[in-house]
Amino acid sequence: MSLKVNPEKDGEENEFCGAGRKLSHAVGISRWTASTGTPMLTMGFVVLRDSDDGKDNGKVFTERFAITQKAVFRIARWALAYNYRAEFDAQADEDVKKIMAKGPIVAVLAEGSEYKGKKRIEVESFAPYTGDYDPAWDAKIAAGEAEFGRIVMRMAEAAERNSNSGPTGGYGGATGGYGNGGDGRPTAPPQADDDIPF
Repeated sequence: MSLKVNPEKDGEENEFCGAGRKLSHAVGISRWTASTGTPMLTMGFVVLRDSDDGKDNGKVFTERFAITQKAVFRIARWALAYNYRAEFDAQADEDVKKIMAKGPIVAVLAEGSEYKGKKRIEVESFAPYTGDYDPAWDAKIAAGEAEFGRIVMRMAEAAERNSNSGPTGGYGGATGGYGNGGDGRPTAPPQADDDIPF
């Protein structure tokens, strides 16, 4: 097994978003099953405009939603930020993508709990975006979709490395894009020994 390194790309110190207010656009979804058996939805977002200093423009962050009745309020708040009020099925990719395609959304990211020695960045809240759409964002969205696909693939590779018998669980695969169907590459869920705090 080899570990390929691209010094120009991999040498960047901070590939992750920092805290703050980010104008964002959804760029893909991935379904998997947590070690507890809980069905999960991970959604990727690309930062179109970082309101602090622009340092996070173009970066991708993710938000995980447990698809359970107890946690339904979180995905409901996400939908309300798009001013989406109709009932939808959180387990149906088509329903979720329909909301994602409504355009940009404002995400407020904050430092959360510490995980493996680092503060996690978590979505504190979502808010509506009421400004105009800038066609220049199309390139950032396309790049964000590709990056989210790579994130999902890295997650699948880590799951496979951590499993002696290969990927397990009720994973539905990655479906990228906010309406284009994504790249359809198969992936696997994180495994129980990934130390995911659920």
